[in-house]
Amino acid sequence: MKTDKETSTRKNAKAASSRKADHDPSLAATQDALSARETETDALARERPYNSTKAGEHGFASGTHPAAGATVQPASRRATASTLSEGNGSRKTGATAPEGINETIDTLDRVRVDSSGRMLTTNQGVAVADNQNSLKYGERGPALLEDFILREKITHFDHERIPERIVHARGSGAHGYFECYESLADLTRAAPFQEAGKITPVFARFSTVQGERGSKDTARDVRGFAVKFYTDEGNWDLVGNNMPVFFIQDAMKFPDLVHAAAAMIAMTLAEGRKLMLCGNGGSAADSQHIAAELTGRFLNDRRPLAALALTTDSSALTCIANDYDFDEVFARQLTGLGQEGDCLLAISTSGNSQNVLRAVHAAQEMKIATIGLTGHSGGDLARICDAAMIVPSSITARVQEAHIFVGHVLCSLVEETLARAGLLHKAPAAQNLLN
Repeated sequence: MKTDKETSTRKNAKAASSRKADHDPSLAATQDALSARETETDALARERPYNSTKAGEHGFASGTHPAAGATVQPASRRATASTLSEGNGSRKTGATAPEGINETIDTLDRVRVDSSGRMLTTNQGVAVADNQNSLKYGERGPALLEDFILREKITHFDHERIPERIVHARGSGAHGYFECYESLADLTRAAPFQEAGKITPVFARFSTVQGERGSKDTARDVRGFAVKFYTDEGNWDLVGNNMPVFFIQDAMKFPDLVHAAAAMIAMTLAEGRKLMLCGNGGSAADSQHIAAELTGRFLNDRRPLAALALTTDSSALTCIANDYDFDEVFARQLTGLGQEGDCLLAISTSGNSQNVLRAVHAAQEMKIATIGLTGHSGGDLARICDAAMIVPSSITARVQEAHIFVGHVLCSLVEETLARAGLLHKAPAAQNLLN
């Protein structure tokens, strides 16, 4: 039995729908198309109330030489096409599907791509001119929210759930509370500081920055912290890193830093290749220091890893400098000792040391991966390397101090990555050195 309320509600809904359709012809047309599609789909289903050929599915002969199944011809393509709105085609969306064709069950050639010569774009297809520098207010001003390329890149980074890529993946936390001892209402309107004795629940987490899930607490890595205040006006997050000089200048480069350097070195060593290092002065000492951590040991007793500082052979250095040019001292050694698949860690506090730049160019010609460790604004080294880490300081001593810190982080991550792959104590399969 229908109540008066039900009848009234249905009449009102029907009248509202009719009024909306009267004022919106496109909506009325869509409703008509949807109704026709529903009717035709229902009619198509009623044509096959049961499977008349079911009995023919049994038996060995039916399995090897099956008979043709029963078919029903639809009244139109409304019941079989993917949508009812594919009227306007474009280079991006294509056109209406050809009748009787389902491209999704074709070969995988339809999704194979070659992006050579194609421009990097955003998710919306907007060409990206620069994904290494964010828009700022002035030369060293704050980043601008209008930089949609930065926002999209950071959004992708924040949503990654690959253990080797998640930043601050390893840590420990605890619940507690924050008590305000003295009112700071004259300085801020933030809820936790409005009155003395006010207690705000908090959750604090301490973590390592580049260490992935399962990494150890004792790794030489940047320490991070995050405190979430559960305030009367919503949640407030306070996040920071415990280090004096942050080694990147632009937030847009942070995802690239986490993804690039350690994985490149670990992959090189895991494949039985070698890491070569070069630099001048203090950077030469850093090259030898990092190489020694890998060929000797860093934190773990393990097999020696193939690392070679191009700064140690005094005979080669003086011979090449005397017979050719000092700018060639690293490039010529690399050309003779390197092979495709190796990795070069090039260190220059200014980013403009000519002999280091020559080595990077020589490495690229041999398909050797290149990582730059530099300072100041990055110089030419940051521009030409596959991955670059820049210490944003004009004081050389601060840059060098950060460099050896980063070197230790890389060594730690390399050991952990090889341990997960089971290659910390066992060498990879023998490689053909002529490959």
